[in-house]
Amino acid sequence: YLLPPPSFPGEIPEPYYNMDECHWGYLRIYTPAGTRLLRSNPQEIPAEATWLGETIPARTDDLGDEDIPGAQVFGMLVVTPTHETTTAEFEYALPMEVLSQSPDNELWTYRLKIQKQPGMVAQPFNLTLRLPAGMQIKNASISFAENAGAWTAQLDLRTDRLIEVTFGN
Repeated sequence: YLLPPPSFPGEIPEPYYNMDECHWGYLRIYTPAGTRLLRSNPQEIPAEATWLGETIPARTDDLGDEDIPGAQVFGMLVVTPTHETTTAEFEYALPMEVLSQSPDNELWTYRLKIQKQPGMVAQPFNLTLRLPAGMQIKNASISFAENAGAWTAQLDLRTDRLIEVTFGN
């Protein structure tokens, strides 16, 4: 964020930008092709926080497939002040092709790969699944809790994770 200029005798005041006061990053999520973004929480970056003194509007970008076959990528600019945290949220609808059905047509399986950013310490990760009406989780590789039709799990992202969920009536 923009800080007051240093005050030295005879110095002409100029804007002084301290890069150590925040972390700028561009967050991307990689989803299967055909995914529809329903909601996200991008942040507006105020003019006083930018070098050019211009506000950066809050937006989530549709990045297409970024030359990755079978992918749909979304991204947003995230600025986090030093010693603070920022929560990024993405709610999206997955295409039916991400599910596999059992031979008896009674159970469905969903697999999700979550990749930890290299160099980052363990980060908290909250996952919420909304299953079709009347469906229940029958088996999962992590623990979920059901609350008002949504299934949630809290993870500590120390390494990449492959999550498998089987559900049915």
